[in-house]
Amino acid sequence: MSEIAIFKWFGNSRNERHSNYKILECEDGRRLDIHASEISCSEDELIRGRFITFEIEEKEAKNLCLLREVGVIDWYDYDKGFGCATLIRHDSLLLEMFESYKHPKIRSKAGRMPTLQESLGMLSKKAEVFVHHKVICGSQPLKEGDLVVFDIRKIYRKDQNQYKDNALKLKLLSEETDEAIIERCAKSRETRLWKPVFHKYLTTLQTTDEKVALALDKINKLPGDGERLFYRSFSTVSRESFSDSLPDEILGFSEEIRQFLSFEKHLNIIIALIEEAESKNLPEDALLMELQSCLENLPLLNKARNKIRQPSIIPQIPDWVKEIPSFRALLFGFPSVESRPDTPEATQIRAFVAERGIFCLCHFTTIENLQGICREGGLLSNQQLQSRNSPYTQIDEGRWDGKSNHICCSINSYNSMYLYRAKHKSQCWVLLVIKPDYLWKQGTLFCPINAASERGAYIKEGLVGLQSMYKSVVIDIKGREYTRQRLPDRKPTCIQAEVQVDESISLDDVLWIGVNEDPGNEQKVRDAGWQGEIRIWKGLFK
Repeated sequence: MSEIAIFKWFGNSRNERHSNYKILECEDGRRLDIHASEISCSEDELIRGRFITFEIEEKEAKNLCLLREVGVIDWYDYDKGFGCATLIRHDSLLLEMFESYKHPKIRSKAGRMPTLQESLGMLSKKAEVFVHHKVICGSQPLKEGDLVVFDIRKIYRKDQNQYKDNALKLKLLSEETDEAIIERCAKSRETRLWKPVFHKYLTTLQTTDEKVALALDKINKLPGDGERLFYRSFSTVSRESFSDSLPDEILGFSEEIRQFLSFEKHLNIIIALIEEAESKNLPEDALLMELQSCLENLPLLNKARNKIRQPSIIPQIPDWVKEIPSFRALLFGFPSVESRPDTPEATQIRAFVAERGIFCLCHFTTIENLQGICREGGLLSNQQLQSRNSPYTQIDEGRWDGKSNHICCSINSYNSMYLYRAKHKSQCWVLLVIKPDYLWKQGTLFCPINAASERGAYIKEGLVGLQSMYKSVVIDIKGREYTRQRLPDRKPTCIQAEVQVDESISLDDVLWIGVNEDPGNEQKVRDAGWQGEIRIWKGLFK
């Protein structure tokens, strides 16, 4: 059994048989013979007041070491260069050696007056050590709650006429290399000690099966995230945070452990495994099912629309996985217009739309692009199409308006002037007639003339932007004048006026699709994948 004491000095041994014997004298009055070979530290470090540990066999001290303890930083003041740490170990014999335990008193933290709660806590018995910046060995800055390891020395302060327990050779527990301390913390009942050392402790085990079994045992003893509020006074570590700290070797080996990971960590691990499946002969189908389950359980998943609302996830998924139908539906669903937030001026814009008799937005495109729109489930801006590697034919040679994340539309009709320039690009044009609700949604932009004019300088948002499309006179950058003479109320003043919808338009918000009377056009729309209403609009696009 190990003994703990405070070192006083070495005396000359009366053991005449061997010159390497000394007398170990402790502050509690004990005097024991010890052979020099049983001293496991440098004698230069054995100065009066150092806390030591040793064993006793046949009235001799054996295996004398400096005591190294684990504690938690109570507070640390960088300006003053000192702070305080509290021992974690609950050993009554050890605690009785500390001045703060024998004589508890109220102390203010970092020079401020303590609160009532702090005062009550400070009156309770606990073993504290003083931490001076000169004894800190690690490079990381200290903060309240950090787990640390340190040696201890008791010194007498003449100026204060009292003893003080000081930390020596202090470092963060996560930086500790002493195998005995690592093992002690890994096997401790104090769950907060596991995470900083567990990665290192696993290296002492021989097989992956052993490592997985031990990790699962620890995980099952920790509270889940939902239980932490109840258990917060007993554990500062959740199953999720502990699992995230495990080495990838363990996570890749055990699907059971992966179920406890945070979403981000789980996603990264499972994608890495899928990419290595062929080279490492891993079960690809099972891994894909796990990935799909992971994505479906994403907290930010809009289950009503079956769409992942976190675009940063999509680039992480391998391209070939995105082509799997179940993953395309999960990754690239579209929010309906009803689910989008209204602009602050939504009420006024609705009133303006009703007053003008505006009943739809229009977007025309090629039959070739309609195939992609039906496959994806909606219209995407150029920027979104590029980020998702979706094939498409860009009608506009360049987005000189600078709004590559917006979709160009018009109100109640289509821009025949633009169609004239683009007409050579398809043998079949289609007109998508869209709900007008996008007009009062956040992110929607308006331009009274061609939006590319002066690189988008005329684009506005909100009610003012919409009203600018209906001025009595509109003049474009070439000086052409447009008036409202003989125009119905619902049509904008300039034929090239644009509405720009942010990012996407759901196929569910397309009311119907119009084509002209040319033979075969209706069937082409069906072949492209559109299942809704088709209207033949004589003379459309002619």
